[in-house]
Amino acid sequence: CPMCRFPLPLRADTPLHNGDRILVQKYRYLLHAPRRWDVTVFKNPQEPFGPQSNYIKRLVGLPHEDLLILDGNLYTRDAAGRPPQTADDADRALSATEPLDLTGFTIASKVDPAQNANWEAIQRAVWQPVYHSRFAPLDGGTGSDRLPQQTWAYPWDVAAGSADVRGDGRIDVDATAEPATLRFNFFPVVPGILDGLRRIDGPGDDRTRYPYNQTFGSGSDQEMIEDLRLAVTVTPHKLGDRASITLRTHARLDGAVRPIQVRFGDVGADEPAGVEGLLHLPVRDVGFEPGGVTTVELWQVDQTLLIWVDDALVHRQPLRPMPRGTTDDPLVDLPPPPTLDEQDIRITVRGMSATLADLQLDRDLHFGDGGPFPVAGGVPRHPGTGRILRHQVRPVRLDADEYFLVGDNGPSSKDSRLWRETHPWVERRFFDGRGPRLGRVPRDLILGQAFFVYYPAPLSIQPGGPPLVPNFAEMRVIR
Repeated sequence: CPMCRFPLPLRADTPLHNGDRILVQKYRYLLHAPRRWDVTVFKNPQEPFGPQSNYIKRLVGLPHEDLLILDGNLYTRDAAGRPPQTADDADRALSATEPLDLTGFTIASKVDPAQNANWEAIQRAVWQPVYHSRFAPLDGGTGSDRLPQQTWAYPWDVAAGSADVRGDGRIDVDATAEPATLRFNFFPVVPGILDGLRRIDGPGDDRTRYPYNQTFGSGSDQEMIEDLRLAVTVTPHKLGDRASITLRTHARLDGAVRPIQVRFGDVGADEPAGVEGLLHLPVRDVGFEPGGVTTVELWQVDQTLLIWVDDALVHRQPLRPMPRGTTDDPLVDLPPPPTLDEQDIRITVRGMSATLADLQLDRDLHFGDGGPFPVAGGVPRHPGTGRILRHQVRPVRLDADEYFLVGDNGPSSKDSRLWRETHPWVERRFFDGRGPRLGRVPRDLILGQAFFVYYPAPLSIQPGGPPLVPNFAEMRVIR
């Protein structure tokens, strides 16, 4: 389950069937080169022959650039003019005596219009659900068939004021007299279960996991949440003085984890005081009306803040995570992302009584470490100080006609980060005897761009039965 991660067990005799059938534009890359963030179909360089050789992943690395993976984000730099490398990057010794030069790296942003005209559609397609109020578990999260570590509790706490949570996930708020604040609890307490099994998996929490082939106890996908989307739909019933709604999160700013606060509505001329480093943004052009419906969104992704009102972008602002004055080697001074304890997410309503619906918290793609194996391009941090271990950086140098591809399903994806071998035929044919070139996909193995699911995986009439019912509601363009 994407919301509570309750596993849906399959019997050993459950038949397996083919999934979605897709259309691939094979001619597209005859007209232009593959682009970053394209969903691409290619032959797996580990085994380019046979019925299981076709893979579909998202293209993230381009020819003639160096690529690093740090804190779940991708950083790239132009490799032109830099010293040639004498050994395969993915196999370089971790005991190197000279720290790697990290100058010139910038984040590969999905939301930069200059890099991709389809940035909004791509980002909306890759958000991973943490909590959506429409999809709460039918058993309330404490069904008898759940193990203790599989229990679920409603994650929004009433931190201040008056608010009443309905059974359908909507929240009635009365903030005409005093503000009402909701706080997202990553570790909600389940009745009868000690502290919501807060640390049962170690330094992470099951609510931060990807709902894709994950099993409880796997630590490979325990990552912090910094790049996120917070959205809520507001229906006012009665307006009082200075009606507004405020969304609050945390992100790295100027070398430290700091709060970000966006206030929509009648914000007045004052700004909040007493919070060090607070980034406060007033959005005044939001007119709340009794009975009206307004949806507000806060995105912080790829070091960019984006604010939306009713699906319209109203503000864009870069977020600089490095300390001010950092110029020569910025990644070295990049602080670690906020922990779940630091990621304080709040919604505050002022000056109105209203119903909050469609509360949504999503996380961005997080290109993690993939488990116990070193990752091509991975940048480790010291577990105590959080400083980058420059002697253990594993960059990827992409030469001409070489690409790097990863899966949207994050920790469970068998992709360029984790390939441990290259087929000998691929080495001879495309890499000219330069070694296995682990993680690289040659241009000639790329078949085309996936663009449409024309026949989604059909549904079964009864559990365990053959899939006979076409699921045409899932026909969609691939972003």
